[in-house]
Amino acid sequence: DTQHQDIARRLGEAVTEILGGNCFRVDLRLRPGGRNSPLVISLEAALHFYETLGQTWERAALLRARPVAGELGVGNRLIGELRRFIYRSYLDFDTLRELRAMKHRIEAEARSSDFLRRDVKLGHGGIRELEFIVQALTLIYGGRDPRLRTAQTLAALGRLGAYGYMPPQRARELSAAYLFLRNVEHKLQVAAGLQTHRLPAGRTELEVLAARMGFGKGPDAVASFTSTLTAHRNLVASLFREMLAGGEDSPPAPASSAAERAWREALDPGAAASALQRLGFAYPEQSANELALLVRGPEHLPIRPRRQELLEALGPHLLDEIVALPDPDLALLNLASFISAVGARTSFLALLEQHPATRRVLLNLFASSSYLSTLFIRHPDMLDTLVRSDLARLRRASAELERELGELLAASSDFESKLDALRAFGHQEFLRIAIADLAANLDLDDVQAELTSLAETQLRQGLALALAEVGHHYLIPPQLKLCIIGMGRLGSGEMSYNSDLDLIFVYQLSDEAAAAGHEIASRIMQKLIAVLEARTREGYAYKLDLRLRPSGNAGPLVTSLEGFLTYHRQSSAVWERQALVRARVIAGDEALGQALEQARDEFVFGRPLSASGVAEIAAMRARMEIEIGAENHQRLNLKQGRGGLVDVEFITQMMALRYGHEFVQLRHRHTVQLIRALAETGLIEHHDATSLEADYRFLLRLENRLRIETDQPAWALPIDDEHLAPVARRMGLNDGSSAARLLYEVEERRSRVRALFEMLFARERADLISRR
Repeated sequence: DTQHQDIARRLGEAVTEILGGNCFRVDLRLRPGGRNSPLVISLEAALHFYETLGQTWERAALLRARPVAGELGVGNRLIGELRRFIYRSYLDFDTLRELRAMKHRIEAEARSSDFLRRDVKLGHGGIRELEFIVQALTLIYGGRDPRLRTAQTLAALGRLGAYGYMPPQRARELSAAYLFLRNVEHKLQVAAGLQTHRLPAGRTELEVLAARMGFGKGPDAVASFTSTLTAHRNLVASLFREMLAGGEDSPPAPASSAAERAWREALDPGAAASALQRLGFAYPEQSANELALLVRGPEHLPIRPRRQELLEALGPHLLDEIVALPDPDLALLNLASFISAVGARTSFLALLEQHPATRRVLLNLFASSSYLSTLFIRHPDMLDTLVRSDLARLRRASAELERELGELLAASSDFESKLDALRAFGHQEFLRIAIADLAANLDLDDVQAELTSLAETQLRQGLALALAEVGHHYLIPPQLKLCIIGMGRLGSGEMSYNSDLDLIFVYQLSDEAAAAGHEIASRIMQKLIAVLEARTREGYAYKLDLRLRPSGNAGPLVTSLEGFLTYHRQSSAVWERQALVRARVIAGDEALGQALEQARDEFVFGRPLSASGVAEIAAMRARMEIEIGAENHQRLNLKQGRGGLVDVEFITQMMALRYGHEFVQLRHRHTVQLIRALAETGLIEHHDATSLEADYRFLLRLENRLRIETDQPAWALPIDDEHLAPVARRMGLNDGSSAARLLYEVEERRSRVRALFEMLFARERADLISRR
């Protein structure tokens, strides 16, 4: 009101008079409403202004706001209330367009190439462009990731690099550039006694500046200083164009006339279906419905000009890109569902327009996996994971995953929110791995290693969460030791998409407390099962398979160390000894884990396999093929079927049991490593090992392409052309006979695997019988 404005004016005059002139230059233009607004307004008026009229540049300015004098509590309340304005809960890629417009206005006002060259703040590659990079990324991602919220540019750069939003090396380079440019700015202002950012034009003044910057004196010093400054500015300018310009300097090629026609006719079902059929869609009538939904949007939403503008520019290009994908109909279906899910939030469309590479990755995912597409459709904000995939490292160390998940769980307030955080983290990491795989940036070994590392991380953090939760209600004996043994693909480090976790739970406690130890260990492991399997609003983390524990489903959920040792020394069957080939301690007490690892080596490699043992493994394989493989004229089973993945696994596991006591090279868990060790020891011919590894990798890769499609384990390969053709295209076979070629190759490889399986099992059994 007028009274408060008058107080503020008189206060300013009094301070100026006391100090005898200017102490600091004060700029009040960033206040709500700018220079045309009152000097001081109420807290409520400020909040109302930002909520109704606030612009992107004001959000960027408020990133660095903090109370500095007066009633700090009022200032902190204002900043707290404005967090929702500054940091949007969704990804706001319109920010890029608006920040670009701000930068263009600055350049237009300069009207001089000399200004842009000499000004280290507002010119090309200057401080302002660097700050724009940091502000854009912070505004876009800060709503989803509170760790990015800081008022300091250098701190923000460090966090952007540390948390995967920018390569760490790039963050370090930008930090060095920022420090150098700020140092130049300070030297200029100290020399002139003015607020200036312009490099001197004269040679003498440049020599003085170079000396003040630590480059020495003379002509060489000026050249060295200028070269260093230019390098920093070129780096900033190129990154500004790359990260904010969104390719605007290189407009896309025109869309095809067929795609333009299909887009124009989208609201005419018959014409749209004909146009889509000409483009190459397999189900044009159904896809025409999806195209109409994409063009007009959901009926419950009003038509927004910005949305229509973006779609008109994007639409035909989207169709052209979709047609080139393995399954265009699936891609269009998922794209239409995704755009409907984001509703009126045009920032997602802005992202697709401004980032062609991200758009292509997203469309490829929509054409390859209904499961991953559904994740996006249910959680559009997960798009930040897709954008980050261009920046983040393809491989992440286990320690890094553990630290990040631990921080997320620590920041969650209650048990239910911790479960959601665990699942959301898993979804995002799963997505990172799958995207890199679909883009051919990770090979099969990398995919298996990354999926295994993710499972281990969630398992370890899940155990810590279960211990803490049980500890709230029960006294856990301090001497209780727990361990989790990973079996199957988790144990061997060969996890596939949507693999179950095969686990055995073991505990150790003194004899006098054994009964109490079993009860509390059971409670902890039951809680761990709930932590991983319970469905929350974020879904579930993993499905667990506990049937490989001593006595299987008839045995207790947890086993004492003594019980585990006694069982495997006295009662375990050949198949249980075979399962231990891939056993590995994943989480829990280190000393107990070492004891279990030693016991595993004893059980697996302590004695050679007998002829009856070889026959028993072969008989079990035959039963699996009949009872589980269940192949018919409509489908093949890549895992349990004839010559499938289990054939390869049984070959390596039988040979490890047969010769592992003699050859330490065979004491591996990983199937491919065992194949190579068999060749190294001369137990199979090198050409057989090479062929077996290639066939195994092919079948695994094909299985992965089936598994990534849904959130369930999948081994069934359809034989009919209609269902097989999209799978063949995902495997890189793109001609008209792709389905037939894929089926032929699968059968050829399975036949080779089965022939080697039969030869080796017959040879080893005959050899053992002859030694009796």
